[in-house]
This record gives sequence, C-alpha cells and structure tokens, in this order.
Amino acid sequence: MKGKVIVAIERAEQIISQIEHLIKVMPLDCLPDSFTFQVLKLEEYASLLKGCFDMGICADKIRDAVGGMNWKVLADLEGGTDAEKWALYNTIVNFNEIAKAGEPQQIEAQCGHKSLDEALGFVPEKHKGAAKSVFEGLLCDKWITPTVYGYKWREGVTVALVAYFADIANDKWELRNPDNGRSDWASFAKMFGMEAKQFKTWKSDQRNHTGEAPPKNADKISKYFK
Repeated sequence: MKGKVIVAIERAEQIISQIEHLIKVMPLDCLPDSFTFQVLKLEEYASLLKGCFDMGICADKIRDAVGGMNWKVLADLEGGTDAEKWALYNTIVNFNEIAKAGEPQQIEAQCGHKSLDEALGFVPEKHKGAAKSVFEGLLCDKWITPTVYGYKWREGVTVALVAYFADIANDKWELRNPDNGRSDWASFAKMFGMEAKQFKTWKSDQRNHTGEAPPKNADKISKYFK
C-alpha cells in the first residue's frame, strides 16, 4: 500500500502541475477535452490518498504532500462534462479534508478535545491571540499533542522545561496575581496533567539557585514567544 501511496502522490503532483502550467500559458475557466482522462485519474488518486490518510497509512507523508500541492487552482476550473465536474469537486473535497486535518484546531475537533480557545480560557482576552499562536506552534512542531485533559508534552521533555514555559507565559500573558505576584501554576498544571507543586518546586529552586538554569531546550521553547 505504501508503494501505491507514493505513486498516487507523484501522479497527482504531475497532473496538478500540468493544469497549473496550462492555465499560465492559456487562461481558461474550462479544461480542454484532452484533459478529461487526467482529471478522472486525479480524482482516483485523491480518493486513494484520502482513504489511506483516514486509515493512518502514510498519513504524515500524505498530509505533507497535499500541503505542498497547488490543488486549490482546481477551484477556478469547471469541467466540460458532468463527469469532469464531479471529478474536480470530489478531488477538491478530498484534498481539502486532508489539508484541514493537519491543522491543530481540526485535530482537536476530530479527537473530541477542547478547542484552543476553550483550553486558553484562563488567558486575558488581550493576550489570547498571542497565546493561541504559541500553542499552534507547539502543536505543529509536535512539542505537545492533544489529550483528554488538555495537552501532553512529548517524551523526554522535563518538568523543568514545562515549568520554564509556564513561567514565561505568566510574564508574557500577565497571569500573575497583581496583588501578591503569585504565578498561575494551576491552569498549566491542569492543562498538562501535572501538579502545581511541581512548578512551585522548580520556581523555588530557581530562586535559591539550586536548579538547572536555564533547562535543556529552553532556547527552543522561548522562541515561540517572540
């Protein structure tokens, strides 16, 4: 099946490139009759890729490939026959669903998890956009993945790094209590399935200069806040 996926990706890319080239050299809104076979085959490849993607077969490869194809150019075309019209429509639908499945929000919805907006309900409205951008970056780079309680950091990430992240977030998103200066550890502990005392212990070690400062990969995490 992996071989069929690779062939389908290559053939789909070729057909889309041919159509894209045709549009550039000869502006048109309807494909010429000579492209009927290619359009029908493109529908076949798109259907195969969508089916494999749904089953988890080469899903990452398929998502990356579709993301690199200029398949949206098909939306500007109209088939000359009913068969071509349906082929174009089905192809666009299949590619669109694969592309959207790679977006963080869509992944959450499919898995029945909270949306980012819901998960970040504790962040002040004026910082919500920045916070959402940070989490989208972490999701895309696979630092975190959705879980039943919120998000889970990938294997190998230390408590110190998670606490470091939460500490920066407290500063950037103005989460500290204005009256006593206490950090909001509880929201992050709940989100990441941890205990608030783990964050407090880390912060205490930092103040007493007994902990690792900064933790390993701190530079990679801090970049998401820039």
